[in-house]
Amino acid sequence: MIAPASTVVSRAAQRRLALFLLIVGAMCIAFAPIFVRLADVGPVSVVAWRLGLSIPFALVWWRRVGNHAHVERNQRAYWWLILSGVLLAADLALWHVAIQYTSVANSTFILNLAPIFVTIGAWMLLGEAIGGGFALALIAAIAGAALLVRASFDISHRDLMGDGIALAAAVFYAGYQLAVKHCRKFYHTAHILAGTAIVTPIVLAPVILLLGEKVIPGSLQGWGAVIGISLICQVLGQGLITWAVGHLRANLASVVLLVQPVTAAGLAVIIFGEQLTPIRLMGCGLVLAGIFLARRSSR
Repeated sequence: MIAPASTVVSRAAQRRLALFLLIVGAMCIAFAPIFVRLADVGPVSVVAWRLGLSIPFALVWWRRVGNHAHVERNQRAYWWLILSGVLLAADLALWHVAIQYTSVANSTFILNLAPIFVTIGAWMLLGEAIGGGFALALIAAIAGAALLVRASFDISHRDLMGDGIALAAAVFYAGYQLAVKHCRKFYHTAHILAGTAIVTPIVLAPVILLLGEKVIPGSLQGWGAVIGISLICQVLGQGLITWAVGHLRANLASVVLLVQPVTAAGLAVIIFGEQLTPIRLMGCGLVLAGIFLARRSSR
């Protein structure tokens, strides 16, 4: 049976809208490291603000979606949801700390190595097959990361430490993605976003107290930064991406999302005057190639 022309047109229009919103969402998230640098509170506190202020919006979406999961949730399902919040807390906290030590470009591109670790983790823990191109992806990603680290080594040990922290954040980000993948068996995406938004600030509260970080912004710039990272990056950016990926092919969406680290690096050049040396540019390009090949080979 041939679909009506109007239906085909509406689907095509919906895909175009989804593609546009995906690009907008990725560019919104790219502002995260900028807001972290502009905030006058501790880097871990920024994470708490980012997720905490998004809770009302996440709960509204939860209520709108309702309980559509036609599966029985056991106690283990709730622990998986909590684990995803803990892993997200570790990922964002480490990344926000890394941004304070190394360049936005280095921290963002290294963080986006997470798909490499996701593929390895899915192979080791879940027994998922790895595509033939993954070895090439791994070589490209490692070479790119090595060039970024080399660039930091030439600058200062402080930058080098930031790169290491960003790499640790990428590992936790990969763990978060694997946990969310398992949670999707029991929960709608809205439930997962709301659950992690609640768990993450709770997990980070004792860490913030232990570090003695400044929590309350002391200036209009500080308030603008924490509100901006929550509304623009978490609510708008993550919300648009979550909706858009459900209406696009996975391989197309994964490529489009690579605009995020590129945009973040560009913004850092414009706002903070960061220098993208030839070595860093080559490293960024290899990391992007590795991420693209890893996502493609894992399907």
